[in-house]
Amino acid sequence: TVTPKFTAFSITDQWKPTDRLNINLGLRFDRFEFDGSDTTGSPARTFFYNAWNAQFPGQKQFNVSGQVEAYNVIQPRIGMTYTIDPRTVLRASYGRYGQAPNSAFEQYNFLQQDAAIGLANFVRTGVGNTPAHAMRPEVSNNYDFSYEHQFKGDTAIKFTPFLRKTQDQIQQFFLDQKTAFV
Repeated sequence: TVTPKFTAFSITDQWKPTDRLNINLGLRFDRFEFDGSDTTGSPARTFFYNAWNAQFPGQKQFNVSGQVEAYNVIQPRIGMTYTIDPRTVLRASYGRYGQAPNSAFEQYNFLQQDAAIGLANFVRTGVGNTPAHAMRPEVSNNYDFSYEHQFKGDTAIKFTPFLRKTQDQIQQFFLDQKTAFV
């Protein structure tokens, strides 16, 4: 029941300083916001949360409802093409790209009224002690260069080494294959 609210803006420009060189510049901004739902529920649920909080007074309090997690990602991009001759072209590019996490990962809620007991599993694993979990967007920096050449006839080659570095990559693992819980 998390409500995702995404906003994006971008601007690009192309510049051709010579007949052989073409440069493309871009900048993108993404805001990924996740508005958590009300997890307080019924009086029975409030009872269980209050009992949990009273039992462990030194810890942060459970059942912080309606939490909002928001992430801003700035993504610059540049691409260049240089024509050596009509049959040979060099290309290079850099781009930073962001991908929002699955909104289902941002908040865990339980149908049972004794949800505090279920959240205790997150405390034991070090994930947190509230229904909200800050899952940052995956961000990757991509670099590539290519050499392209057309031979006489139908033969052409293209050599493109690249590098991709990703931060905050989210990898899913089955914790219970019978229930498909990941």
